[in-house]
Amino acid sequence: MFGLGNPLGVAEQKAFVLRRKGGGAPELAPAMVREIETAGRVIGEYMVLRGPAPADLPALRALGYRPEELANVEAARVTREAELAAMQFRDQQPAPPRAQRSA
Repeated sequence: MFGLGNPLGVAEQKAFVLRRKGGGAPELAPAMVREIETAGRVIGEYMVLRGPAPADLPALRALGYRPEELANVEAARVTREAELAAMQFRDQQPAPPRAQRSA
């Protein structure tokens, strides 16, 4: 992956960095280098987000690829978030007044 998520997740600061064949910096203006690097990251992210080509799906499914499971995961997440919101709302309600004991 070339995007922000992976480099941040693994503390990699040089994902898709433009270099010369010998490893040095290219002979381009820094703004042009940054533009080319950014384009490479955007293309990489698009490819990841786009997902596999339809022709690749049978082979991927044979390996265990199940994109429809995302719906189940998301449904469970939404249910849990609703439960947490209800608990937070309940905890923010003022407690009912206590009956005073007579002395």
